[in-house]
Amino acid sequence: MSETLWIIIGVVIAIIVFSVLLSIASFSNDRFMQIYEKASTTQAKTDMNILDFVHNLNHIKLKEKIKIAQVEQDTNNFYDSKLKIVALSKKTLTSNTISSFAIVAHEMGHALQDQEGGKLKALNFFRRIGSFISYLFIPALIAGIGLLIAGENFRT
Repeated sequence: MSETLWIIIGVVIAIIVFSVLLSIASFSNDRFMQIYEKASTTQAKTDMNILDFVHNLNHIKLKEKIKIAQVEQDTNNFYDSKLKIVALSKKTLTSNTISSFAIVAHEMGHALQDQEGGKLKALNFFRRIGSFISYLFIPALIAGIGLLIAGENFRT
């Protein structure tokens, strides 16, 4: 077989693998949303409300070094390591559901990681690199196929 045929087979295999990985990611997201919807309607069996939980974590674990902010969008809970702010949605802060406790623990966990060292910074750095590479994947694939076709035309 010619070298070009092997390259085309490699590209096709890469596309198939990428498609399978995208399918797995899509399925995982759908499954996560199903579990989240169930957890967001299940009340936590505790006497502590979510605001007490947030403030206790901030006081005991983070020594009051983190500011707590409220954001309007329900899916926009985050930790900002530069500003040292945990932003939680109104829905998260006013609900005593299992999902609210999990979201608060998750975001406060990021703050704790940041306080303990550079793990969060390294993770954010690699996340940015991965995001940048993902933007280049399709254009690079198209350019590669174009170069394969153009290279064949120049050989003959």
